[in-house]
Amino acid sequence: MKRILFLGGTHTQVHAIKKANDLGYYTIVTDYKKHAPGKQYAMESYDISTLDKDAVLDLSRKLQIDGIISYSVDTPAITAAYVAKKMGLPGHPLESVEILTNKDLFRKFLIENDFNCPRAIGYNSYNIDEIIENCKILKKPIMVKPADSTGSRGISIINDINEIRNKIKYAQKYSRSGNFVLEEYVDGIQVSGDLFLVNGNIEFFSYGKEYFYNLSIKAHSFSESFRDSNIENKMYNIAKLIISKLNIVTGVCNYEARINENNDIILIEFTPRNAGNLTPILIKYSTGLDITELLLKSALGIKFDLDIFNDKSVKGHWAYYVIRPDKAGKFKKLEIDDYLGKNIVELNMLSKLDNIYGENDIEYGAIAIMIMKFESLSELEYKINNMNKYIKIITEQN
Repeated sequence: MKRILFLGGTHTQVHAIKKANDLGYYTIVTDYKKHAPGKQYAMESYDISTLDKDAVLDLSRKLQIDGIISYSVDTPAITAAYVAKKMGLPGHPLESVEILTNKDLFRKFLIENDFNCPRAIGYNSYNIDEIIENCKILKKPIMVKPADSTGSRGISIINDINEIRNKIKYAQKYSRSGNFVLEEYVDGIQVSGDLFLVNGNIEFFSYGKEYFYNLSIKAHSFSESFRDSNIENKMYNIAKLIISKLNIVTGVCNYEARINENNDIILIEFTPRNAGNLTPILIKYSTGLDITELLLKSALGIKFDLDIFNDKSVKGHWAYYVIRPDKAGKFKKLEIDDYLGKNIVELNMLSKLDNIYGENDIEYGAIAIMIMKFESLSELEYKINNMNKYIKIITEQN
């Protein structure tokens, strides 16, 4: 029985752990959180931090694992690549993962290789006067980002020069290294997707649109009508160049980019893992491709027939939507109008009754994630942008 180690046991990773069980693999989870939800589905679990590379390596050698995976999250990706390199297991090159998971190193890589990206300045320490001067150079508005955090946590926009100190402290709170990046904000439509590689070739390429609540992603859609062959082909070629320069051969990567007013592609992220928030399930519904199964097989070095990638274009109009708290308090009930209910294919509850949400959770917390199917792209976009009409969150003030 093939033994696979999952780095992290969050709600996002539960789907993959269950899938691995269904495929007959021996599942192991390590997460420093003792009660991480994924642990209850694994055959073995440990409380080792996924960021402790050498401790995870020791565990991996002791358990004689056949594969290691950082599913849907950036932070343990370096650990996965480190262990894979030391043990001769399948995985992305460690040096490439280090570049892709650090915003400062990634921006430098993009600039050195002539890719379009936001203008940015990275810091490992700072002098406030120097930063104020640099803010005069950068085009407004300016974003402050942790150099090595996952998702949108720690990201903010400087609206007033007097906010700089607090914005930096906020970014550093979510940075493992304490490093941060000042970056020009790029306006425009955000596109993103997963791509799957086999022997250096992109065998599957998804192209979708993201929707935001302030700076955090609230929804991601795939639609047979949301197609722009020119932009999509450009993004495909950009991805192809990146994986070639970084010697990424097999497995999954995820990209995020903005399309500006001139229809230029401005690359925001290119990460060595699949997208989160149930995107792999959304891909399966919309294309029929089970990217989670392929990722697990890839991590274990199991070969599969390339015919599986045939005719995997999007069919229909699909989206996931993250239901976030609309105010701080104790969660009591979620009410969904029938007009939206008819679109829901899956509703994954992440919150338990009486969970307490603070002010920060309004931006980043999640009560539930829905996967939905629509009759048209216009219906999809109207409902995504008007969810407050169909969803009511009952909270009790603390």
